[in-house]
Amino acid sequence: MSSLIENRTPAQLPGSVDPSIAASFGVLRRAGTAGDEPPPLNPLAEEVGDRLAGYYPGEVRQLFQFPDGRRFFLVVGLPRLLPIPPAQCLPSQLRSRRKQLVEDELKRAQEPLYCIVGVATLPIAGPGNGNCARFADIYTGASLLLGAELGPHLLVDLVPDGVATVNLRYSDGTLISASVLENAYAFTPPPALVKRAEALFNPSKLLRALTRKHLSKRERREYQRRLYKQFEEALIAEVPGQVQWLAGDGYVVRTIRPVSLLHARPLTSLVVGS
Repeated sequence: MSSLIENRTPAQLPGSVDPSIAASFGVLRRAGTAGDEPPPLNPLAEEVGDRLAGYYPGEVRQLFQFPDGRRFFLVVGLPRLLPIPPAQCLPSQLRSRRKQLVEDELKRAQEPLYCIVGVATLPIAGPGNGNCARFADIYTGASLLLGAELGPHLLVDLVPDGVATVNLRYSDGTLISASVLENAYAFTPPPALVKRAEALFNPSKLLRALTRKHLSKRERREYQRRLYKQFEEALIAEVPGQVQWLAGDGYVVRTIRPVSLLHARPLTSLVVGS
């Protein structure tokens, strides 16, 4: 897997992912094959380099290969640390909590991430998606939020062993049923909801406002808040309201409501895993 990392160079980690994680995902327990080798020129380094401090080279797996040339790979590793500024550089309400912030970040750095990256072997196909999440996020639906992209993108995510089908139900009543192959499933959000999300997220006016000179801190924060809120509303429009994991016999293994996470806490807290 020497061709995997070329620029940001996350370290090659010795050993393998925690056995308690591999025990739930057969794709990580099987031996690697020639099909798991990424192409010589690929964007995997760009996609995972900012998120992973290191990766397990023996656990890169191809999840899907589509007729249009797209290939989706699973990469598992440990996250990069987010630098915590000195106390005097933090907002006043956070200065007394700096020690706790550092301890939380060190703890987070020990929790493995999985990244799913799309590679296009045919230029006309364009790239796939690339997103990273904690394995725990799979069980709450947070991984679907973190992997969501505004637009008609094919999305790929993981489920644990024992799940044969994933049913995704949207706010307009659309039901998508996705088959699971080696812990992975792929789907594209309904086109009508994608258009609605794109209409909700029209950031050009707010971005122009943010580039104006002489904005006060209060004005800048307000524009940033409105931009974030607009994006969050667009995500809510495009993310399934309910997701069900089904076993091979049709038994409902788990029901997840990803959108409810956004109502409970900000998307930024999901990104850092707080």
